[in-house]
Amino acid sequence: TSIASSLSSTEVEMGVFNDKLFISNATDDLRIWDGTSVTTNAGVPKGTHMIIFESRMYITGNPSNPSQVYFSDIPAYGSDPVTFGGGSVINVSPGDNYKCTGFSISEGRLLISKGDQVNKKASSVYQVTYNTSGVPTGAQRVEAQKGWLNAKTTSQYETSSIYLSDDSVRSIGQSAQYPAGYRDSDLSININRTIADVKSTANTLAAGLYNKSSYYLSVPYYQDAYNDVVLVYAYGAWTFWNN
Repeated sequence: TSIASSLSSTEVEMGVFNDKLFISNATDDLRIWDGTSVTTNAGVPKGTHMIIFESRMYITGNPSNPSQVYFSDIPAYGSDPVTFGGGSVINVSPGDNYKCTGFSISEGRLLISKGDQVNKKASSVYQVTYNTSGVPTGAQRVEAQKGWLNAKTTSQYETSSIYLSDDSVRSIGQSAQYPAGYRDSDLSININRTIADVKSTANTLAAGLYNKSSYYLSVPYYQDAYNDVVLVYAYGAWTFWNN
């Protein structure tokens, strides 16, 4: 079944809400598939990265405003989260010359990463903050955390988040000593040479998935054009799969 065709960009992200599939990219109107037909919504901000979190849709990655995150209103029961008010914008460290590179969820909190994909440099991670009514108000930098360049590598890792950064595979989760903060772990310290040899096109091609106690990371290793190696992390050890 063809869900969406004639898209101007192949870099899309999807989310599910009310048994519908929402498809977002930086150039086309939002596509909504209900299992039978596809509709579009031109009123939703355009962006490369999209996530639906606690009944709100969040979008970032608009080339014109690379540090902005747009968030929807919480819809009425049975409706879609596609209404964006005029002030429904978070400015994430504007002016730092980095772009928002996607969302992740860790310990039930929504995180945003920033970085420079062209020069393969990850910047910081930010946590969305809310007022007492549950409305997003800003983004607070998470100290000492290095973010991701490719949101497709992020995945839920137990209650934390795991992802490929610019020089390592990292996890981010709540700190047992300081519950309001986060712990940051370099999970690839024993295979740093392997991570260093991953091609720079991993910034757009790599993809990761956590399933049954293992994290599978597909990367371009021997050549640039496609992913040809899978790195598997399970129980503190790595396995290298090729061919």
